[in-house]
Amino acid sequence: MKTCVRIGRAVLLGSVIPLVAVCTLLGGSVDATLRPSSTVKMNPTKGQPKTVMEHVLGMRVAVPSAWHKRVTRYSNGKGVALFSGPLGGSLELAVTLPLGGAQSWAPLVGYTADNLTGFHPYEAVFRQQTSHHITYVAQVIVSGGSDVSLSLQVPRQDAALAARIYESWRHSPRLTPSMAVHRMEHMKTSNSASMLPNGEAWYLAGGSHNGVLQAWYLFHTEDAGKRWRLLNYTNKPQRCTDRTCFFPNRATPASIRFLSTRVGVIAQPAAYGHSVFIYRSTDGGQSWTAQRLALNAMAQTTAAPRIAVTSGTVTFSVLMLGKPAEVFISRNHAISWRLNRPT
Repeated sequence: MKTCVRIGRAVLLGSVIPLVAVCTLLGGSVDATLRPSSTVKMNPTKGQPKTVMEHVLGMRVAVPSAWHKRVTRYSNGKGVALFSGPLGGSLELAVTLPLGGAQSWAPLVGYTADNLTGFHPYEAVFRQQTSHHITYVAQVIVSGGSDVSLSLQVPRQDAALAARIYESWRHSPRLTPSMAVHRMEHMKTSNSASMLPNGEAWYLAGGSHNGVLQAWYLFHTEDAGKRWRLLNYTNKPQRCTDRTCFFPNRATPASIRFLSTRVGVIAQPAAYGHSVFIYRSTDGGQSWTAQRLALNAMAQTTAAPRIAVTSGTVTFSVLMLGKPAEVFISRNHAISWRLNRPT
């Protein structure tokens, strides 16, 4: 079976989980108040089974009238509705309330290339065909930060019915990168931003974490924050080919600072060991290379390094455990660094 990988919220970083499992286990919710199901008759397409419009969990979808509604349940902020039909036909709708915090606005990225909607940070739809069934799996993060999901399986001979059911699915408006950043900007988070005088800016946001690993997302705007787009993220292949090319993936606070429209740096202490990571971009944040600098002691892993730019000189300071902060200096646009040892 084809697989999809989510590096947002509830899926472990780098995990490859069966398609149906990952996209049905992760439910979602909508902004509308959950309301009991009701049915509205729909005119069937010639030769196709008769369907009724189900209103359930704040969503609408056309379901074959011969299918049976098995259960609608609510638990811990999540609602699930299940329908079943002949020959293994099934439909699951799920809604899950926002997780709270910045993770509620984390994109859905890292899916396989067969996403029917093309790339969108907050929507993924897949179609799988086997010798016996047609399967649709869809997941959307809506404007309130909740998830909505649909998992549909129909006998292969009913491919037109499968498409009809999926295309009838309606939910609250999809979240956009601009909405997500504006929400996070009003929250107390460890996210970091950098803006140039011309209004170009970058917003670095942390997502879910698993032990020492964490998903990170880089948003970009060219109009002082009116419109944002997702520019980069953990696990995205970088444009450069050097083996040091990768985007931040540690579960420690990070800071970002752009020196110009092209050159930017990200500083992040290592979760373990006496070191700090410095990431550098020369193409406006589209790709990053990393180097690891040694520290004289263990860094505090709850505080992000502080980056400053003065007259072309870049410095960043790292808070230490039980010792004074260590400061690194670069005079060549963050290419190389030296530890500024106190005299």
